[in-house]
Amino acid sequence: MLPDPDAVFDALRARADGEVVRALAALTTPGLARRAAELVREHLARCPEDAPHAAAFVDLRLEQGPAAGPVVRPLVLDLLRTAPASVRAELAAVLAAPGGESSYALRSELADVLLREEADPLVLDAFLGSLAAGAAARPEDRTRELLRRTGRQLLRAPGGAAVFERRTVELTRTAPAFGALVARWLAQAGAEAAALLGPSARRTVETLSRAAQDVT
Repeated sequence: MLPDPDAVFDALRARADGEVVRALAALTTPGLARRAAELVREHLARCPEDAPHAAAFVDLRLEQGPAAGPVVRPLVLDLLRTAPASVRAELAAVLAAPGGESSYALRSELADVLLREEADPLVLDAFLGSLAAGAAARPEDRTRELLRRTGRQLLRAPGGAAVFERRTVELTRTAPAFGALVARWLAQAGAEAAALLGPSARRTVETLSRAAQDVT
């Protein structure tokens, strides 16, 4: 006899922790997947500190391709609009990651929603960090587009301009592929970059880029 799904989910709910939340991504049949997503949502409402595990759940589901969309899309949209900033920041890092080919369309769609609606510098900072980390694995035009949009969103937030400048410089130092991309952006679209980065930040990026070229 097959186990009763209600009893199984009651048991999972009772002992839900980060490990259980991640494991729920393996439930891919439509009915079970919907219930798994609801359990993740409920667990996050009780334990927002488990946001990294919920973000891992989302990442795993995204990599399962378009078939995951009917379950993942509403879960992520709901969390982006209602969850605390600490939860949204973990999701932002997942959505900014390049991911595999199977996840590209849905990951991009959800990232676009975040960049239209998010106003918290903490969340946008997390998005920017993940964007930089994945620069070498993503088409340059897409990274540049997401960088511009992140900068524009941060400029609308209190203190966001300083966050964008500081983090762009920091990430130029620590993520060479991203640093090279930012330097090319400054060279090719100076007026556009100047609208988002102040003179000091632009000079620092250019200096770091020249130093990197001298080393190589």
